[in-house]
Amino acid sequence: PGPMLVTATFSGFNSSTGLDGDETWTRIIVLAPTELSITDVTSPLIVGNTVTFAGTLLDERGQTLQEDGILMGGLIHLSIDGIDVGPSYTTISNSSNGQWSISYDLPMDMQFGGHEVSVDFLGGFTWVDPMGQGDSLNPEYYIHSSKSMEFNVFQTSQVVISTPPNEVDRTDMLLVQGLLTDGVGRSLPNRDIQVFMNDELLTGLNVGGNGSFSVFIPISPDMPLGPMIIKIEFPGEAFVLPANSSTAFTVFGPVFTTIEKPPAVAVGDTMVIRGTAKDNLEDGWLSDHTIEVFADGILIGITSTGD
Repeated sequence: PGPMLVTATFSGFNSSTGLDGDETWTRIIVLAPTELSITDVTSPLIVGNTVTFAGTLLDERGQTLQEDGILMGGLIHLSIDGIDVGPSYTTISNSSNGQWSISYDLPMDMQFGGHEVSVDFLGGFTWVDPMGQGDSLNPEYYIHSSKSMEFNVFQTSQVVISTPPNEVDRTDMLLVQGLLTDGVGRSLPNRDIQVFMNDELLTGLNVGGNGSFSVFIPISPDMPLGPMIIKIEFPGEAFVLPANSSTAFTVFGPVFTTIEKPPAVAVGDTMVIRGTAKDNLEDGWLSDHTIEVFADGILIGITSTGD
């Protein structure tokens, strides 16, 4: 590509009726098409991470670009979904082999699913159409070219449990509420989630149209006492990564005490007070539990239960 001089010459001929010769010339600018390609995209493409697009910039014959016999690269612009992402995401192709690569930071709020990436070579600065729209860093006499392709972005998710850790008694009903969102807090409606208690699957449910969920968990009469872990898990879907969140509740058991009717005693005699303490289970006798004994509201003794 470049300027080419075209000359036309008429030599004339000699005779008594001869003609004098003449010569004229014009200059032609030869422009070369270019081919811009995208050959590689790193994966997986997860929001908040960096993706690298790579390819080549060559002329229509597969040769590297040059100007005045010197090999040169061309400036590559990157656009996402039709929007130029700015000079920070430009690069100059390798002058020896035409290869280029651009690393792009996927925004955290990028929607999951399909997107389009485009790369553009704007051509020479002067001899392009429209004139002056190319980049001054590019070799002259090369026509602009572009390339686009589709790619998919993975978005993160989060399960937000709004019910704080609390206490619950045996035979009670526990209510756990929360919200399913993507990584930047946008609701993910109408998705299936799973509820686990101490790593055992309890049930599955579908979140509402605004991503909210409420689940009632019955506490069985024989539930082990102490900490209980409730985990809500979103298994993920196409282009949305899985997530889970847990909260702890402490299970308490009811205590029932009995007092045997004491025998009649006289003033000055010793009265023995006896009774039992058990939970809600049939054989749930509670040993080694402290018992305080009151008479007319006054503490008169402290003891502990036997086996």
